[in-house]
Formats: sequence, C-alpha cells, structure tokens
Amino acid sequence: MRKLVLGIIIALGAGVGADSTSGLDRIVDEGLRHSQVMQTAEYLDDRIGGRLTNSPAMREAETWTQGQFKAWGLRNVRKDGFEFGRGWSVTSSSVKMVAPRALALTAMPVAWSPSTNGVISAPIIVAPMKHERDLQPWHGKLTGKIVLVSLPDDGSEPAEAPFKRLGPDDIAKLDKYENPKIDPSEVEKVFNVDNGSGRIHGIHAEGNVDAAGLLRDWLTPFASMGAGTVVASPTGGTDHVFMQAVGIPAYQFIQDPLDYESRVHHSGIDTFDHLKADDLRQASVVLAGVLFEAANSAKTLPRIPIPTQGTPTNPFKYDDPDTE
Repeated sequence: MRKLVLGIIIALGAGVGADSTSGLDRIVDEGLRHSQVMQTAEYLDDRIGGRLTNSPAMREAETWTQGQFKAWGLRNVRKDGFEFGRGWSVTSSSVKMVAPRALALTAMPVAWSPSTNGVISAPIIVAPMKHERDLQPWHGKLTGKIVLVSLPDDGSEPAEAPFKRLGPDDIAKLDKYENPKIDPSEVEKVFNVDNGSGRIHGIHAEGNVDAAGLLRDWLTPFASMGAGTVVASPTGGTDHVFMQAVGIPAYQFIQDPLDYESRVHHSGIDTFDHLKADDLRQASVVLAGVLFEAANSAKTLPRIPIPTQGTPTNPFKYDDPDTE
C-alpha cells in the first residue's frame, strides 16, 4: 500500500524553470516546507484503499491522480491501458475459530478468490502441498475440510529489528502491475521507489558501470539529506526488474527498510498509520529532484545489453527439488 504513494510526487517539479539550481532549490523548498505527501498518502490509503489491478479502486485512483496531475500543471496526462482480464475487490471478510473457544482471527482472502456464498464452518486439516506430486497422498481425505496447505512456523519475527536506519521521459508508478506490452524504445529511463516508505539513501546502478557517475552527479545535491550513495550492484524483487530485462535503464533507490521485512508489509495492517512523514518528505524531494535533473540533463543514461541467461559457473551445483 504505502510504497505506491511516492510515484505521484513527480509533480513537485512541475512548473519549475529549466535552470537546474533554482529548480532544485524550489523542489527542496516545496518538498520540505509545503509538502502534501501525507495528504496524498491519506487519500490513496484511507479513502480509496488498496488498488489491485483492474479493480474499482484502481479506476478511482487513476481518475483522482489524473485530476491531481492536471491541477499541478502537468500536461499530456493520459492513461495507457493494456489487456489484463477481470478485476477483483473485497468488501469484507470474517474468519474466526469456533472451537475449542470463539476467537476472531486476522485473515484476508487471496486476490481473485471467489466468495463463499455464506458462512462455511468445518474442521481444519494441515496438508502441506508445494508440488503437484503432493496432491496424491491426500486424495479423498480433504472433503469437507478447511485445508491449510503450508506448515505452521514458530511465529518468530525477523532476526533484525524491523525499525532501523541505514548508515552513511521518466516513469513513476501508481500500481504494482505495469504494462507487460511496453515498447522499450518509448522509455528513456525509469526510477523506482519500491521498498516501503523509508527515506532514500542512494540508488542502485544495476551493474551499469557507465551510469554510476551520472547517477552520482544527480544525487550530489541531496547528499546532505543522506541520499548520496550509488551502489554498482543490482537489486532484485522490485518492479524495475522487468524493465531491465528488455534493456531499459531502470533503477531502484536505496531506502531505509523500516518494517518492510516484518509481518506488516503486504498485509491488511500495512496502513497509513505506519507512514513516517519526515521520511516521505525526504524521499519525495529526492525522487522529484532526480527526475528533474534527468529531464533537464544534456547527458543520457547509457543502456546496457539486454540480459541473457548466464552460464553456470559451479559444476557441482544441483537443483533442489523442494524449491521447484
């Protein structure tokens, strides 16, 4: 939920002049003294809610966001649709244990799950299934049961504290699912904020050594805010990866993890109340500033060759069947 907020902060740079110094000063002043990031986050999170692809909330968020962009002075605001399939939304769900005593449980349906058409009450059976071959031993044994398909764990949290600080034509996104039919020739660069709502400390150069110097130049004005680091190595698990896979210069910012790796992240309790206003303001300024510099720079980020399947380097490595 929270990670989707920052994309619309590119509007901080709207209307500033071409002069980089005065433009950046105005972005910093606007972002730190007149920021609307918390109001924006509140509207998206509390009033509209989760924005699953093709859901009614996604359509509402698109309409509202376009209106905001236009009000902030952006031109050529439009939606570029793509075929996706049916949408899905949830109005309410309720799960509770009825024996040996009544106990309300925290639970959310998996997206695109059908409704139950009424209350379902049944015994629970733990039947772990990772592969198709795991189905056979349970054949005929699951009728009339609520099936838990994974083993319970010990309930432990991550080993490290969830709240911690790290040491010393562009794209931004609103929704998790981007257009899979995007034309790489139409995109110059992508800057991705995808790891929660923590403050920005730098950016990954994604293995593009030639781009590191230019990225460092664009981050220099924000070094005093703690955002001056360029890491040469790539990072995965974020929405810039598929852009990199087709040769588009796409970069993920380095962020404080906050509670991104805790049980809060990607859950029904990942709400507006977990946001850190100072972090969001800082991240908004850095994102808007880098986008502004990238748009006005005479230099362009070099593209890297489209990634290919790597050659195995360990002759003794075997695939683990349990991970397939």
